[in-house]
Order: sequence, then structure tokens, then C-alpha cells
Amino acid sequence: QLLDPKTANNSAIAISRFKMTPQEIADALTNGDKDAFTTDQLTSLLAILPSAEDVEVVSSYDGPVEQLGKAELFVKAISQVPRYTVRTRCLLLRSTFDEKARELAESGSLVSSAASEIKASSALRRVLATTLAVGNHLNGGTGRGAAWGFNLDSLSKLISTKTVDGKSTLLHHIARILSKSIAEGESECDAVLLNKQMPTLEAASRIVWQEETSELASLTTGLRQVETQAKTDTVEAFKKEMQTFYESAAQQAKGLHESFDKADKACVELKAWLGEDSKSAPETIFAAIHCFAIVLAKAHQYNLECIEKERRRRQKEEDRAFRRTQSLKTGSSDGSRRGGSRSSSAATGDVELAAKLAKGRTRADLVDKVETEMGTGKLLKARRQASFERREKQKRAAARAAARKAAAESEKAKSASPTKNGEGSMMNAGI
Repeated sequence: QLLDPKTANNSAIAISRFKMTPQEIADALTNGDKDAFTTDQLTSLLAILPSAEDVEVVSSYDGPVEQLGKAELFVKAISQVPRYTVRTRCLLLRSTFDEKARELAESGSLVSSAASEIKASSALRRVLATTLAVGNHLNGGTGRGAAWGFNLDSLSKLISTKTVDGKSTLLHHIARILSKSIAEGESECDAVLLNKQMPTLEAASRIVWQEETSELASLTTGLRQVETQAKTDTVEAFKKEMQTFYESAAQQAKGLHESFDKADKACVELKAWLGEDSKSAPETIFAAIHCFAIVLAKAHQYNLECIEKERRRRQKEEDRAFRRTQSLKTGSSDGSRRGGSRSSSAATGDVELAAKLAKGRTRADLVDKVETEMGTGKLLKARRQASFERREKQKRAAARAAARKAAAESEKAKSASPTKNGEGSMMNAGI
């Protein structure tokens, strides 16, 4: 093994994915075969290309070729390809160019469209004017009043400025103001129109413009390398392949540069129109306006929900008041028919009520008295004395009852005695 073990192992694993011998890989690379490699294979190939030291080590080997490993055979084959590193980069650029060009073209178009939509949005101008007017009104007595404008990052502070009761924010107040009027020729208020008039703003806010311009610059540099290789390469097949690719790609690159120049100009004009720093990234401006449009629409929707909730509450109150009025009317009608009987029974009801209240007060006094006497022991003594008296009374009552009974029996006996004597006399007289 001539190469470093780690390098040799990584190279062998990558080569096994090609399903090609090292010599077949070298031949396809030499001729610039368009269908020989996929994009992933070219990326892997570029990562395992041998360094000059590896090529020198393998080239100095003069032993049997059969003893070389897969990695060493790959280095030996690739070293025969002229300018194999540049060749591989040219093939990789050709493989990825169409997709990169399409993505860059879309980015340039989105940024240009977003900048134009912001400047053309009538709803945005009215919303910003309303926001400035509200801010000047609130700051009228301070040094910040009578301002001519404000920075876009101030829009994010509107939702954090709360009312005294903490139930609403300055953003919701602005949304209420906007909902009270609809611009001429429009069917919706500006809080809703804002997002609709700038449809590409969300997608444009996700594009990092500096990265896109760097990607275009890298693509242009790669095309210059392809152009040079197409002019100087010694292999006719590769030269022809690269020349064909370069002629097509150069036209697309020219269109990309024009699109990016247009987008750059639109962004510069937008920054000046908004009064923002010229160094501000376009995506920062797009994100600030897009986020504001979203939260403003949500605030407007929340206001509508609150209005609907209040309407339902009032409707319920009105329904309850109506039912109460109808009930009172019905009661008054029945009362007029029952007026006489109600008057006649009023005095009796008052007397009964007074008796119940007096009874309640008596019970309350008794309870208080019981609690006091239980604490001093008087209650127990009184109950015992009452028990003794009750028993004595019962004994006396029983004695009186017995005496009355005895007297009654005695009287009955006396009344019976003359009757018997009379009967005897009569019998004697008859004889």
C-alpha cells in the first residue's frame, strides 16, 4: 500500500460507487463524456482526486501492477488525464449550471418584483401615512412630534405599545382607524389590501441577496475557466463538448447579470424612496414590511372578532330586556283582574309576617339564654327542679283522681241502699 491508509480507504469506497474501473473513469474524464457521470459522482470524484504528492508516489512505483490496491490504480489512471482537477470542475459546472441558473433567475425576478410592488402599493403609502399621523399625535408635546418620517424598524414597536388597560395595542388602534374608510376604487380596507398588493414580498424576504450575488460571481468565474479550457485543451473531444456548453451558458449568464443589475437598481431606488440606509440588505426591508403587513391583518381580524362579540353580547341583553318587559306586562294585566282579592288578603299577610318575625326573635332570645345558662350550670339546676316539681304535680294529680274515684264509688253505694229498703217494705205491706 503506497498511499496513506485513511486516504486509500476513502478513495476505495468512493470509487466502488461509480460501477466503473479506474481506467474507465479516467477515459470519460479525458473526453468530457456528458452522460458518464451524475452530479453526485462528479462531486465525489472532485473530493478524491489525488494530490501531486500522491501522484508522485504512485508514479515512482515500478513493481507489478497486480499488487496495487484500488486507490493506487485510480491514482495511476487519473494521473494520465491532462489537468484532471480543472477538467472535473468544468464537468461539474456543466452538470449543475442549468439548475443554478434557474434558481438565480428566480431570485433576481423575485427581488425586482418585490421592490416594484412596494413602491406601487397605494395601501402601503396610506398605512405609513396613518402610522406617522398617529405617532405625531401621540408625541405632539415632545421633541419627537411633527416628524417627517420614521424608520421601518419602528413598525415592529407598534404591537408592543399597549393601551392603559393593557387590552389593546397601538397597532390595533391603527387597524381600527384604517377599517373606518375604504379607498376609492377598492373593496377592502388597507389593512387587508396591504398583503394582497405585494404578493411576492414573502418569497423575496427569504432571499439573502448578498449570497445570491456571490453565487452568480462564482458561476461567472467557472464559465471563464470553461472558456479557457475549451480554447487550450489538447483533447479534441473534450474541447468540442466544452465549447458547446460554454456558448449556451454564456448567453444565460448574460441574462442573469442583466436581471441582477435590474434588481440591484430597484433595491437602491427602494431604499432611497423609503429613506432607509443604502447599506441595508434588501431582505431586511422586505421582511420588515412583510411582517408588519401580517400583524396588521391579524390586528384587523381581532378587531372584527371583538366587534362581533360585543354585538352578540348586546343582542343577548336586548333579548333579556324584551322578555323582562313582556313578563311585567303580563303580570300587570293579571294583577288588575285580581286587585280586589289581593287588597283583602294584604292585612292578613302582614299579620302573619309580623307573627313569624316575632317568633323568630323569641327563638333567637331562647338560644342566647340557653348558651348563657349552660355555661354557668343554671340550666341543669333549673331542669332538675322542674323535673321534681313535675313529678310532685303528677303525684298530687293522681291522689286527687283516686280520691274523686273513691268518692264517686261511695256516693253510688249510698244511692243504692234506699232502693233495697223500699223494696222490702212493699213486700211486707203486700203480705
